[in-house]
Amino acid sequence: MMSDRMETPATLNDPGTWPPQRQRLVWALAILVVGALAWTFWLENEQARWAAERAREAALRDAHTAMVQRVKGLKALQARKAQLEEELGRLEKQLPAATEMEGLLRGITAAGRVRGLQFELFRPAPVQIRDSHAEIPVAVRVVGGYHDIGAFLGDLARLPRIVTLHNMVLTPQAQLVTGDRPVPVGSRLLVMEATLRTYRALDAQELAQSRRRSDRSSAAGGVAAPNAAAANSNAPSVGVPGGAR
Repeated sequence: MMSDRMETPATLNDPGTWPPQRQRLVWALAILVVGALAWTFWLENEQARWAAERAREAALRDAHTAMVQRVKGLKALQARKAQLEEELGRLEKQLPAATEMEGLLRGITAAGRVRGLQFELFRPAPVQIRDSHAEIPVAVRVVGGYHDIGAFLGDLARLPRIVTLHNMVLTPQAQLVTGDRPVPVGSRLLVMEATLRTYRALDAQELAQSRRRSDRSSAAGGVAAPNAAAANSNAPSVGVPGGAR
């Protein structure tokens, strides 16, 4: 009886001859293995997708934080922009027209005479055309006391038009002696040599020329050079008493 129930290798290799209980057990194990493999594969895909979504969430959160910071600073930027536009408008109002330049230059010399200064040189240079304005350099040499020169420069700063000071040099007054050698004479007077720059608005023709020059420069990939000799570039001549040249 025992020998009849013993399984042979041929029986083990033929699942169809197995008892129903064993067949069900094998099928259950096979289903569990396949299910476990499928679950593992699905779980790995889900974990990868979850990690990608977490990374995307972090990137979106960082972008949102940066956007919030930018929005918070928007009002400050708008206020700063309005302030700069107001300042630009104020400065533009200080630029005289071409027809007003002679009066401005006469006002400069008048301010010096009021302070008791003697003009030895007052020489306007040709007009220099910039992108949005024109400049007139004026070479000056005046003689006067230290405090008088300081008061004159203060008066220039308070003029309703913009006048800037450049390359100022102060030296004691000298005179020519034997051999044409200048030597100090012990005077308390000083000689101030400097360049004053006055500014004016461009007229319609100059503005159109400046824009065309800027457009050509932009197309060529360069920077427009300032035009130092535009039409009507001669600075207005101003007669200055007191030996000024």
